[in-house]
Amino acid sequence: MEHSGGYNRKYENWLFSMESNAPIEIFRIAFGVLMLAEAWGAIATGWVRRTFVDVNYTFPFFGFEWTQVLIGTPMYGVFFLMGVFSIGVMLGYKYRYSILFLAILWSLTYLMQKSNYNNHYYLVMVVSWIFVFLPVGKRFALDAKYNPAIYRNQIPSWPRLLFMCLIAIVYFFAAINKLYPDWLEARPLTIWMTARADLPIIGPLLQIDWVPHFLSYAGIGYDLLVVPMLLWKRTRWFAIIASLGFHLFNSAVFQIGIFPYFALAFSIFFFPTKSIEKLVSKDRIPSPAIFNHTPTQKALIKYAFAGFIGLMLILPVRHHFIPDDVLWTEAGHRLSWRMMLRTKSGIAHFTVETDQNKQHRINLRERLGGHQINGVSTRPDMMFTFARYLEKEFLEKGYSEVSVYVNARVAVNGRPLKQFTDPETDLLDVRWNYFGNQEWVLPRPW
Repeated sequence: MEHSGGYNRKYENWLFSMESNAPIEIFRIAFGVLMLAEAWGAIATGWVRRTFVDVNYTFPFFGFEWTQVLIGTPMYGVFFLMGVFSIGVMLGYKYRYSILFLAILWSLTYLMQKSNYNNHYYLVMVVSWIFVFLPVGKRFALDAKYNPAIYRNQIPSWPRLLFMCLIAIVYFFAAINKLYPDWLEARPLTIWMTARADLPIIGPLLQIDWVPHFLSYAGIGYDLLVVPMLLWKRTRWFAIIASLGFHLFNSAVFQIGIFPYFALAFSIFFFPTKSIEKLVSKDRIPSPAIFNHTPTQKALIKYAFAGFIGLMLILPVRHHFIPDDVLWTEAGHRLSWRMMLRTKSGIAHFTVETDQNKQHRINLRERLGGHQINGVSTRPDMMFTFARYLEKEFLEKGYSEVSVYVNARVAVNGRPLKQFTDPETDLLDVRWNYFGNQEWVLPRPW
């Protein structure tokens, strides 16, 4: 019992010691800037138009089918408002409202479509909701300028530690997930580098035989070592330089939006808070604590902190408890930091059988955008959802009996196409298995 009490006190001291809030307030500003670029950049580049306007359907996450009412022109307004709220977060203006509505709108756009699933979209959603519950926006903020009573230059240590744990988990699983034969043989990177031969200057260099292999192992090494190196003073600046090279290379070659810069922004949490404070302020007088933690508040924060980290550790390993290979079945792929691990292509033929056994071959290009077709041809959950979309379409046409079949073949990491689904299974007769593989998805063929 004595040892237990000692560990508990150490845990409390670790979470609740007071420190400068400069790092987290600077991160808040960077987050606002990046989200502004993401939201309004999505409009300017046509991403909103391709993803939400020029489509009839967006493949929502299960339970979010109701979001389809927003498809079309209203989505321009959603992304415009996200940019406005991002400015509020960046400037610290009406901060509590700005971060709350930004989190809601971003979560809405994330959950209403799977066609452009990206790990950094998930990370943005997680970070935005963390910010909703943090005592942030008290410094370097217009709210504090207009209402000096809320100004604070101190914060408990747990918000910074929470972000450090989160990015450590992201990098750790990004490294561990790469430890599989195809990645070690550089299969995915060989395909991607070949497709980037026309890039200026570096394109020809990427075609050298050993480059994909070097990048494969360098990716594992960076993901695995960057956090330990950031934690150790002697290697911290080397890690920062390596991070700049790694993330700027990814930004130039893979064009993955704000993620490289978002990941770089997390680096500020690994520097001593006193050092960051010295850079931004000559004021050495600590302000009063944001609030005095009661025993109940401390208990809630401790359990919430541990619960969140536990969840972040459980989600990425759940596929190990599901038979067959996640690379093939996709079961457990999302929310697992399985970042840029494989390339998949497929050919899927959907057939709708209606009254009197009349068969209708579905032309995917007439119903889906180009960016959606590969997804519905390779991902079981999108096939399952699309079958119900087709059912609704044909029922509205006046048919009373509808069955939907999919005959799909999939290629993984450059392998030949292999049969992926049972073409005799009516997808409208099966239930979705949330905790395992789907019976109509065939076992991995290699």
